[in-house]
Amino acid sequence: MKARVFILLFVFLFLASGVSLGASGNKKFLSATGQEFLLNVINPGQVTCVGGPCGPGSHMKLRGRLAEFNDVLEGPAGDLLTGVVSITMACNLDENMTGPCWGTFELPLSDEEVWEGIWHGEFNLVTFAGSYTAVGHGHGGRLHGLLMKSEVEYPGDRPIPYGNISAIVLDPHRH
Repeated sequence: MKARVFILLFVFLFLASGVSLGASGNKKFLSATGQEFLLNVINPGQVTCVGGPCGPGSHMKLRGRLAEFNDVLEGPAGDLLTGVVSITMACNLDENMTGPCWGTFELPLSDEEVWEGIWHGEFNLVTFAGSYTAVGHGHGGRLHGLLMKSEVEYPGDRPIPYGNISAIVLDPHRH
């Protein structure tokens, strides 16, 4: 419970700070850019149709999807954000399979270093087009006390989902 309260408080404070991903001249902020590729769908989740049986034109709820993505980033924060990310996903989808999605993520860099956080965005699950914003906090080793924010855009122009990432890491230990 304390961890969830901390995450929500962190998200509010981090987003309220108005930090832009476009500028990172301050030494407290390290930037990185790169790509994210789908590696594996571990659990496709459960789909529930809203208002009747499933079929063309149905509105759906997706819950409990679990997948792994490979994030590869470059730049001052690249080595702090590159690795295999596990995500949980839930979505409310319209008849075109488009709608808001959200979930949690975990990015372990080693046995003792891990990012944890939440994400939200909008996707079309037919074309894989969409975008999301993620915020997280680091635990252990180099990540202790660090905060991160990333914005990911999925163009939807390839058969395998991939996204372009812009990210920043806040290092409160730097001056």
